[in-house]
Amino acid sequence: MTNTDFEILNGALIDYKGTDTDIILPDEVKIIANGAFYPNTTIKSVDFGNHVTTVGENAFKGCENLTTIKNWDSVIHILEDAFYGCKSLKIEGLPKELVDVGNSAFYQCASLGKFNAGPDLIKIGNEAFKWTAFTEDVLIPDSVAAIGGQAFDHLKTKCLTINADITDFPPRLCQHCRAEKVVINSPIESLGIAAFLESRHLTDVKLPDTLTFIDNSAFRDCFELKSIIIPQSVDTIGERAFKNCLALTGVFIEAGSVLTDIKEHAFEYCTRLKSIVIPDKVDYIADAAFANCFDLTKLVFTKDAQVDIIEQATDLFKGCRMLNEITFETFGFFRPDQSNKKLYNTTDKDPWKIMRF
Repeated sequence: MTNTDFEILNGALIDYKGTDTDIILPDEVKIIANGAFYPNTTIKSVDFGNHVTTVGENAFKGCENLTTIKNWDSVIHILEDAFYGCKSLKIEGLPKELVDVGNSAFYQCASLGKFNAGPDLIKIGNEAFKWTAFTEDVLIPDSVAAIGGQAFDHLKTKCLTINADITDFPPRLCQHCRAEKVVINSPIESLGIAAFLESRHLTDVKLPDTLTFIDNSAFRDCFELKSIIIPQSVDTIGERAFKNCLALTGVFIEAGSVLTDIKEHAFEYCTRLKSIVIPDKVDYIADAAFANCFDLTKLVFTKDAQVDIIEQATDLFKGCRMLNEITFETFGFFRPDQSNKKLYNTTDKDPWKIMRF
């Protein structure tokens, strides 16, 4: 490897013409220009020499045999598609001085290693870590102020902790996520559409006490999710938010809840859910919200006026074949009869309110 292998212009590496597998960048290189190594399938390691500040678009895209990057803590900007498809790349952590990660920057880096972001990281672009795998837990620091859609789509890690200073989750941020545990400490108010859709390894989630809206399909098809605590601050659970959470046995809504709306099919096919208490501020439960919850045996309403909810919804408890007790604050216990669509008082057996299944 000689300096003639490098085409350098005003501190920017424009092209690498050599054939070496292990590369040390010249001291004068501050910027790795767009496509400088694309698509080089020969290189295995690159030493940045702690003098590179910017990795350009597509700089190492398709370098599928690149395994190691050394001395890159000086890097501030990693641009779009910079390491796209570097499926063999392993790192000990992101650069310590890194400020922003561009769209799809580490897309399909299937064995990346450690995340370990520094305190200066501010922005993570769309699909930045899609289809990326980490060997250790991933923590998004509170310095992060912007995260793009699908940034962690198909992300693989054991635990994902999000401390980013954001108020809204972008759409599909962690869909198909392969984490087992997710902790959200960010001050988010809205959990975006399909935020964790089809995250089929997810068993445990902690939601922040700032959350007000669990958006449509947020946890749909999270087959291994076992329980969920809905913070007191949540006022709306969106359509299909927990649909097909087949292992979900417990839905715990915190005391003093301001929850008012449970949208269509919100808990449909939560087949192992056994009971749920509906807070007193809930005044709307949409069609089929609890349909096909096969193991649901008990439903508790904490306010008598909520009987109107049952009358207004269609197919609310369709397929809930084990449901044998619905309780109201003072009305007492009632037994649903699925054949004639009525509730019966458990003491005097007189038909009470008609309900549609």
